[in-house]
Amino acid sequence: TALRDLSGVLRIRGTPTLTRVYRWRGASAQHHVGHRAAMTTLAERLRAHSGLFVAGSGYSSIGIPDCIEHGRRAAVGAADYVTMSR
Repeated sequence: TALRDLSGVLRIRGTPTLTRVYRWRGASAQHHVGHRAAMTTLAERLRAHSGLFVAGSGYSSIGIPDCIEHGRRAAVGAADYVTMSR
């Protein structure tokens, strides 16, 4: 679903080399030791892909209010990117 939705917007061609779906039915994401370092690395790598934004409990948010705030920040970043790209 994500590939289908993003392919047209980001002009992605080809098949992903790796995909994973994690589901925590009835629970919040449980971050492992080292998660913060992994998210720091992810943030550094995302800087090389302007216009790509991620959000959700699997990244840096745990509770619902955190997820909402993280999503809002990603949305503002995306809106600013689109506005500045014109």
